[in-house]
Amino acid sequence: MSQKPSSTAPSTANSGECEAVNKGTKKAAENLKEYLSDLNTRLPRLILGTWYNADEDITYLDVAVVFPQRQEAVLLAITYNQIALYDLAGETEVSLDGTGEERSDMPPENQRLPPLRRM
Repeated sequence: MSQKPSSTAPSTANSGECEAVNKGTKKAAENLKEYLSDLNTRLPRLILGTWYNADEDITYLDVAVVFPQRQEAVLLAITYNQIALYDLAGETEVSLDGTGEERSDMPPENQRLPPLRRM
């Protein structure tokens, strides 16, 4: 039985700047080492996130940011037109109204994420 995710639980959202899209699942596994190396060089404080779209048989590899409060993740995900975010505590996908397409008015990559706050 699924539980309702807590609004204060850590959640992830991606900002769209390092996405890699692969048909199916095998190509994604082959490209993972190269992708992680590039990610670590470009954005060392972020984590790798994955999302499998079963309807289209597409695996997305993307940068994800862990937020201490789900609402912060929701705001970032909406800002960057994301399809969904992932609630870490509830281990559930939270659907949003985004299309996943990059918006034309996105800020430069180095200005997309809010400053890291220490708790």
